[in-house]
Amino acid sequence: SDTGNQNIVRFVDAKQDQSSNSIQIISELCTGGTLLDLLEKYNGKLSEAQIVHIIKDICLGLKLMHDKGI
Repeated sequence: SDTGNQNIVRFVDAKQDQSSNSIQIISELCTGGTLLDLLEKYNGKLSEAQIVHIIKDICLGLKLMHDKGI
């Protein structure tokens, strides 16, 4: 089901790879880049405002998951 929230990535499937003892998580495509991409773009130096924005988004996503019992 759709979460309707930009701070949540929709889970599609997960598969366990016995040979490498790892789990592959399949999610919706997110084209905005990753946190690692952002850190690389700014040579690992984010402003306080950028950090606050990122942490706020993480917390809002986590709250939504908790509200849904996840």
